[in-house]
Amino acid sequence: MKAFRPRLRPELLDDLAEAFVWYEERAEGIGQALVRAFFAAVARATQEPLLYRNVHEDFRRVLLRRYPYWLYFVVEDNEVVFFLLYPASRDPARVGRILSRRQKS
Repeated sequence: MKAFRPRLRPELLDDLAEAFVWYEERAEGIGQALVRAFFAAVARATQEPLLYRNVHEDFRRVLLRRYPYWLYFVVEDNEVVFFLLYPASRDPARVGRILSRRQKS
């Protein structure tokens, strides 16, 4: 099995920080649980990224467990590059625009 390394884009960490604050404002500790769910999803996707189907061009996604967030990524050689953490309840039409913009930067 091919070994992959994760790479987290800076904008993705901003997404995570925003989600963390939103949950912590509602109840102390659930933001921390979100962060754990995020890193568990990163680990799952990094371990076997090709199990996840393409959903927008070369982008794939994994759902966080217990939280309604999609984590979008691409596979580049031996890396899994994570681009976007996006609430599943928000307009999915925006995802393509955000991913295109982030991929160019």
